Amino acid sequence: MHIVPCTYWKLYSSILTILFDQIQTEKENSMNDSINTYNWFLSFERFLAALKLRVTEWKGIKRKRPSISSSLRILIRHKHYLQNRYRHSKYEDDRIRLRSWNILVKQEFQAYRQRKWEKFISNVASSNPTSSRQTMKMLNKKKSVDFSALTDSNTIYRSPTDIGKCLGQKEVVDVWKLYSLADIYDIELTSSQSDLKFSVQDIKGAIRSLRSKKSSGFDQVSNIMIKLLPEHYHALLTQAYNDLFRNAQWGSEWKTARTICLNKSENPAPTTNQLRLISMLPTFSKIYERLFLTRFNSWTTRMIILPAQQSGARPHQATTSRVNCFLEQITQSLLYNSFTPVVCIDFLQAFDKLWQQGLLLKLYRLNCPAVYLV
Repeated sequence: MHIVPCTYWKLYSSILTILFDQIQTEKENSMNDSINTYNWFLSFERFLAALKLRVTEWKGIKRKRPSISSSLRILIRHKHYLQNRYRHSKYEDDRIRLRSWNILVKQEFQAYRQRKWEKFISNVASSNPTSSRQTMKMLNKKKSVDFSALTDSNTIYRSPTDIGKCLGQKEVVDVWKLYSLADIYDIELTSSQSDLKFSVQDIKGAIRSLRSKKSSGFDQVSNIMIKLLPEHYHALLTQAYNDLFRNAQWGSEWKTARTICLNKSENPAPTTNQLRLISMLPTFSKIYERLFLTRFNSWTTRMIILPAQQSGARPHQATTSRVNCFLEQITQSLLYNSFTPVVCIDFLQAFDKLWQQGLLLKLYRLNCPAVYLV
């Protein structure tokens, strides 16, 4: 038996609809105060997590092989029945029936493998670059090696507490030290001239852009729990987010992420540079970030901050875009019988080692709106 959770999502949405008036009243009591609004968000997170647990029932089911279809499982089950029957009876009719059924099962498995292979080839040759790229990743995907220790210089940390402290020292960067000393009235004055004001449609778009995942961070609120909120909650969230942006409020709870470390090497005691960190931020924090990026990306596009040749971390762009451009340049060089020099540079931990204070200074010199830097 395999214990799995069964969540009644319709009941989840119905209870939220019934309790909307009470939640709206609590939100109105915290209006015009960013700290109270942020505390309302934290209370709302705890309420959603508790509600999800309340409408979840744990059930035991039989383990199944997800790699084959249900029809093939039925054929295999009947084959096992014929095998047991022939072992007990030893009749010739049972032997012939088992042999015929075994041939049928082999033919069905061969046809199933052929269909899977044809589907794989069609995905590789697909005109959709996303589908082709995801299929090609399956060929080079390796299982991450579990690690029980962490190497830093000449020191090996083995206990979970020491590993956590080592990772914390490597990852903690005090980016907002200077901004935390800013006067509250200066922040309010800067934010009053900001375009960080959002409508209900902006909130809906940010929620719609979330992936329908059931995993969550320390807040225990998954993306699908937010996507299943009733429609009238969107207006409530719009007011709450506008209150936070008006006072540039972003609490420490929304900066705390649940981190999963994957070993990129085959060493059971890797260094911090050999770990791939996956951070799972609170869902409301991700919506807050997406709302900000809609305005910030609009400014970078309008002011042509990023060069057209850059594909990383940009929508509708991928590595294949740069490869196609590279092939076009080589083709043009071959047509004109000229050389094509290529310089390949790989920066180790380019994002983790980014000079963030220098980035803020560069944005300031590019006349980035001050409210984006607060």
